[in-house]
Amino acid sequence: MLGLAISKIQKMGGIFRDLWCAMVLTLKKLYNNITALGTDLMTRIVQYTKLLLAKIKLSIELCRARFIIVELLIRAG
Repeated sequence: MLGLAISKIQKMGGIFRDLWCAMVLTLKKLYNNITALGTDLMTRIVQYTKLLLAKIKLSIELCRARFIIVELLIRAG
């Protein structure tokens, strides 16, 4: 009787160990997916920000050029 109880306990321990391993592997996969998606998202944000900064810089340079032209016209006038 005692041997039967011990074998059932060992069997349940094995089942729980297998379930635990499966859960850990699932969580590891999920973590890897989240990390990959986060890295991709951050890369896209940086690229978009660089594009916006380039557009802003170009706009500032155009405004500066216009101000210089206006200043020269004022001086000439």
